Amino acid sequence: MRILIEEDRERGVDPDATFACAKCRRPQPSVGSVDYQGIRLCNRCATRFEVARINGRTRTCAEYVGRPARAT
Repeated sequence: MRILIEEDRERGVDPDATFACAKCRRPQPSVGSVDYQGIRLCNRCATRFEVARINGRTRTCAEYVGRPARAT
């Protein structure tokens, strides 16, 4: 997931910008964060979500953060 940080920096994402992660609920750097259909996770939580998804422990980001799934 480090490549996301590098790509964000190359795209000009403000390195000082922060947001509240939907999972850990802490202020986190926007650089390297991932948006899953409107649910933004910090790089660490996104990595943990992807591992959980691959291992079959969760199916969606909404499920991972404890939110009802969004209608598509």
